Amino acid sequence: MRRKPLSIAFRVTEEQHKMINEKAKNSNLSMTDFIVKCCFDKEIIIVNDVRELMKELHAVGRNLNQLTTRANMKQLEVVDLKPTYLELVEIYTVLAELLKRVKG
Repeated sequence: MRRKPLSIAFRVTEEQHKMINEKAKNSNLSMTDFIVKCCFDKEIIIVNDVRELMKELHAVGRNLNQLTTRANMKQLEVVDLKPTYLELVEIYTVLAELLKRVKG
């Protein structure tokens, strides 16, 4: 058995503690081995700049809402939505790639 000289402490609720303990028992592992296995057997993907992407998506949605409101008020008759569509396609393409990476 390898020596484990270091410890990590973290807080959980009573319910979380019971769930972790139960899962560890069901997997025939000690709680330590179970938690370590959970931590290292999964790839952690760090996604940067999602906030910026979400800001862009929010801005497009806001613009569409404003155009819809004006159209309903008969202030607009024809709107070219192709640039908006192309921007949405670009945003959704990036989001789809991120989702693929996360799902593996």
